[in-house]
Amino acid sequence: MNDQLATLITQLKERRAVTYQDRIKSLDIRDEIWRKYVELNKGSSFDANAAQRTGLCHDMCCERERLTREIQRLFKSYELDPDTRSLNHSLMITEYSRASADQAMPTPYDLRSGPVLLHTMNYLITNIMDKFDQEREQGDWYNFLWDRLRAIRKELTQQHLRDEIAIEILEQCARFHIFCSAFLSEHSRDLFDPKLNDKMLIDCLNQLRECYLAHKQQNNIQSLRNVAEFSSYMLLMNLKEDNETLL
Repeated sequence: MNDQLATLITQLKERRAVTYQDRIKSLDIRDEIWRKYVELNKGSSFDANAAQRTGLCHDMCCERERLTREIQRLFKSYELDPDTRSLNHSLMITEYSRASADQAMPTPYDLRSGPVLLHTMNYLITNIMDKFDQEREQGDWYNFLWDRLRAIRKELTQQHLRDEIAIEILEQCARFHIFCSAFLSEHSRDLFDPKLNDKMLIDCLNQLRECYLAHKQQNNIQSLRNVAEFSSYMLLMNLKEDNETLL
């Protein structure tokens, strides 16, 4: 075993995580161990690229983000326990973060697997999408779901997921944006921006088209039930874009 790798493993074993900051430092060491292992095994039979993009997080939000957001008090009302109104880590959902040049590649521990992403999607549909009352709450509701769904789609892309799980998730994402384009159409622009919603819908449909094409190349697109429906949405959005260009 590489000496540096062995030293990092020893450090991790000997650490005591008393505070959240201690725990985050332990996670930093864990991630460094992973990156060092990948670096040392490049060129071997170990598929570093595939392993690096295979999600190992089994929660709706990875531990590092949960700890960091609790320290910084960056959580939403939907992530609070309904009885105690205190933060509940099991209800936290990964928020979207824009990629930057200085941002390290995520480790598998920060990425949710396909089944976990589907579980998160189903949780949002069942527990969040029908929870709003007043107009202002509808704005918060939309922004929360818009952000969390975008984070889910980002992780699908990062892991190159185009299987039937990814398709089911993307179809649900598209339906959400289609619903909002009608349901929130009368809201003021500070609560709902229809152009931004359309952009998210188009991005979602384009991602879905790539999944459909991948299945078509494998000669199993017949197994997908909703291709005609979502192909129609793609055509309608293309027509809408063409009409707006002419105006």
